[in-house]
Amino acid sequence: MNEEIVAKAEFLLTELHLSPVEAQKQLRYWFPELEREERVRYVHSATMRGTGRHREAPSLQSAPEQEAPHGREAAPSGGPV
Repeated sequence: MNEEIVAKAEFLLTELHLSPVEAQKQLRYWFPELEREERVRYVHSATMRGTGRHREAPSLQSAPEQEAPHGREAAPSGGPV
């Protein structure tokens, strides 16, 4: 049954584009016997095995380094060199 729950959570996240919070709330309709903590754990598992779209929140990812043209060092993001 664990695989079925993770698959349903992954469906909610990737196909219906629900947030993790919304997905764990929806899981209670299909699996009413699960406690909240269990639903959160299954949604987390689904995000880890998903397509990558939900692995990290965009705000948590570091900004890519800016590459300078012609081998010069990139200017700091705070202003010009």
